[in-house]
Amino acid sequence: SAPMADHAAPRAQALNPHVTVLFGAETGKYPDGNSVMVTGRDGSVLIDPALSVRGAHGPLAVDQVLLTHAHEDHLGGLSAVRFGAVGVHRADLPALRSVDGLMRLYGVPERDWPAMTQLVVERFHYEGWPEAMGLDDGHVVDLGDVSVQLVHAPGHTSGHSVYLVESDAGRVVVTGDIDLSS
Repeated sequence: SAPMADHAAPRAQALNPHVTVLFGAETGKYPDGNSVMVTGRDGSVLIDPALSVRGAHGPLAVDQVLLTHAHEDHLGGLSAVRFGAVGVHRADLPALRSVDGLMRLYGVPERDWPAMTQLVVERFHYEGWPEAMGLDDGHVVDLGDVSVQLVHAPGHTSGHSVYLVESDAGRVVVTGDIDLSS
């Protein structure tokens, strides 16, 4: 028989004292992915704010939001997070700044933009963040006793990146959609 889907309320799991995975519904299956909270002595970063940060894991306030890439399921909770700055690799930046940029990233023909725009706005609360920062390979966010480094890993999108989180508690790599296997 097929395994039962995990319909329990979203939960969190600490990977070390600085890194916590905030699981989305059904342990992160689309459309509600997983998010990662990184806290250090001097600040906090939320990576890939999924839909669950709108409710089960929210409301959240962080110093900075980082995205592995600019797809709807990785930013569905962004509009519900209070943050000081938001960034993504510069190749995906137009998709974070405007819905037109997002449609171009998706490769959607202009005639289909209205329907797809309606989906990302209504289902994923997309607003466009014109103040978003474009980050480069090697960009580091220093949280005092923890660092978060962007490692450009294009493929899923041209700006897809992974984040290397390093602290005295060890290393964690946040991969986003680099592994799409079940």
